[in-house]
Amino acid sequence: MKKILFFVLFFYILVLIQTGFLFHFDIAGTVPNLLLISVVLVIFFERPQKKSGFLIAAIAGFYLDLFSDFWLGISLFTLVVLTFLIKRILRALEGENILYFISLLIFAVIFYNFFSVFLNSVLKLSFPPSFSFNKLKILELVYNLGMGVFAFYLVKLCSGKIPTK
Repeated sequence: MKKILFFVLFFYILVLIQTGFLFHFDIAGTVPNLLLISVVLVIFFERPQKKSGFLIAAIAGFYLDLFSDFWLGISLFTLVVLTFLIKRILRALEGENILYFISLLIFAVIFYNFFSVFLNSVLKLSFPPSFSFNKLKILELVYNLGMGVFAFYLVKLCSGKIPTK
């Protein structure tokens, strides 16, 4: 219960930082998706058998829905589906390798962007959905990847799993 309450407060603070502070550090109009990066980190370091990642993804998706232009529930559903897919992938992988994390984060960013836009287009009945993979999306991917790698090493450093020297 304490873990869930922690993530409710933590994700609220992250969404406030993302929407209220990070827009000052945007690159060509893109800001990193801190909630998506955090969900991928939690799922990556959680044991694949545990189910709390789904609830954590739902909490983050709820906050993303509140602060996005999408219909309510699209980010929540997308993050829960993404959690399911990442947990399936992690069962095949072993260890907490940075290359595994980078590949999962790239997959997560691309999946979140395309699947949420697709669901929003279906609900608004506006077809075809805009799936342009232009320079802006690549820049967003690189920005999220840089923040994600930084967060990965920060978590590893705080947990004492990497040497400091």
